Formats: sequence, C-alpha cells, structure tokens
Amino acid sequence: WTNAGQHRLSALRCGHLFGFTCIDRWLRGHAGKCPQCNKKAKRSDIVVLYARSLKALDTSEQEKLKSSLEQEQMMRRKAELESAQCRLQLQVMTEKLSEFQKQVQELKMRTVQHGPCASQQLSGSCSNLSGSLPSSQSQHQFSFYKAISISQAGNCRVMAYCEQMSCLVVSQPTPQATLIPGCGVKMISAANMKSSQYVPIHSKQIRGLAFSHQSDGLLLSAALDSTVKLTSLMTNTVVQTYNVGRPVWSCCWCPDDNNYIYAGLINGSVLVYDLRNTNTFVEELVPQNSRCPVVSLSYLPRMASATFPCGGILAGTLEGACFWEQKDEHFRPHLLPLEP
Repeated sequence: WTNAGQHRLSALRCGHLFGFTCIDRWLRGHAGKCPQCNKKAKRSDIVVLYARSLKALDTSEQEKLKSSLEQEQMMRRKAELESAQCRLQLQVMTEKLSEFQKQVQELKMRTVQHGPCASQQLSGSCSNLSGSLPSSQSQHQFSFYKAISISQAGNCRVMAYCEQMSCLVVSQPTPQATLIPGCGVKMISAANMKSSQYVPIHSKQIRGLAFSHQSDGLLLSAALDSTVKLTSLMTNTVVQTYNVGRPVWSCCWCPDDNNYIYAGLINGSVLVYDLRNTNTFVEELVPQNSRCPVVSLSYLPRMASATFPCGGILAGTLEGACFWEQKDEHFRPHLLPLEP
C-alpha cells in the first residue's frame, strides 16, 4: 500500500483495507462482494484513506501473549479455589482428629479407673456373643453403668446399633413438635455415650429399626404412618420411601442379599421388597390363621441352623411365631410351637 498514487490505501464500508487499484479491479470483475467477508460492495463504496505515513505492525505475538495470559489467570483462579477447598477439608479433618483423640483419652482413663475387671468383663461378654446364648447360671453378671436421657416426652420405643459407625440410634418424638412434627431417631456415639443429633424421618410413631449389613450407614425404619423408609446417616436424609397403605410394625434386612428388605404389617402379613424396585413390594406373605400385628422380624441366613438349612424369615406376633422358609425363591410357612 502507498499513501499516494494508483495503489493508495483504500477501504470498503465493511472496514477492510485494500490497495485502490486492486479493489477497483476486483469489484469490476466479480459479483460485487468484499474479498475478505463477502459482504455486498460496489465501486462507489471505495473510500480513499489519506495518511502521512504507513507502517504495518505484526500483532500476532501480542495476541498470543494475551491468550496465554488469560489461560494462566483462569488456571490460577482454579488453583486458588482448589486450595481453599483443601484448606477447608483439612480444618474439618483436624477437628475430627482432635475429637477422636479426646475420645481415646477418655477410654484410656476409664480403662485405668476400672482396672483389670473391666477387661475381664469385656472379654467375657465377647465370648458370650461369639458362643451360644448365656444361661441363667452364667458366671458373668451385668451391672448398671450409665443412664442416657433421650426425650423428656418419652415414647422411645425401639433402637438399633450400627457397628461400622459405632453409633446407636433410638426412636423418639420430635423435640420441636411445632416446627417439625412427627418422629425420628436420636443418634448416640458408642465411644462416649453422648447424644449427637436428631434426624426426622416419619410422621407417626416408629415401630421398627434395622441397619444394613454393609458399611453404608443405611437405616431401615417402619412406622405407623404406613411407610417404610431408608435413611442415610452419612447425609441424614431419607433416600427411599415405600408407601405400604397399612401401618407397619416391624422390619428387617436380608443378610443373604442386601437388596431385599421385609416389613411386618398390622394384619400379620409380611411384605417383601426389592430395593431395585422403587415403586412397590414384590411379594406379600399372608398368614394362615393369625391376623395379629407382626411385632418383630428377623432373617435367618442360609445354613445358619441345621433345622432350617434353607434360611428364611422369623416373624413374631402377639399370639405366636411363624418361620417362613425360603426355598427356590418361594416362601413356605411353618408355625413354631411356643411354650405356654
């Protein structure tokens, strides 16, 4: 380009720059378009630019540097955010560590205070748990240790223990009935036997609690509000609800297959649920005679007893007990004779 003569600097309305003779020849021989952006143009749109001097600057390196600077700034902001998150996690873990260390110190002090008797009682209770049920003439005796206040209103009906979380849960009415009506569970740490928090679950009284055999902190609960619920104690939220349509008095898990749960109803029936089916139960076990509420449920694993090698459900009612033998995915009832 030149600032005078036939090839002086010119521009079109779109803003692109050309030499005058080049753009004039282009518009004469083609369909009236800018060679850069293809916008419509004609010879009368050519504007001659007057400048004292012309100098072409190569800004490609400058643009590359700008792009690199923007990328570096974005990566720096991302790194600062990750650093803040790591600091927060470190603070939380530090607080948990100090709490655990305090609990360990309390346990050590208790061990020192009780002396060898405590270790002997502990080993004796463990042997009882691993062996058969203790007889009435057992040498090991139980003594009162501590009372824990759960609810001033009472109505704490059932409880369950989670070995993986070292946590005991006890059902109770809500402590703030005006704000959050209904019932839930109070969590108690097994390390220091102190209650931690209340988790609301049902709208009516809870009649059954059971923990999953996996280390996932899932709590199964049954209540008189005609629902069976799964609550995650990791997040303290209800993750699954089954609407039964009838008051539920008991519940339990299947240790042979953790996908199955069982619910005992007010009319004596037992509902079988598959957690992979989130809508309804897969089978209803109807009793032959009794229509009393199923007050307790327990699953007997396969090969746990020579009498019942197939495994099944033990259902206790207000009138008696029934064993539902599970064989080839079918249940068969057996009435159990009870002493008068």
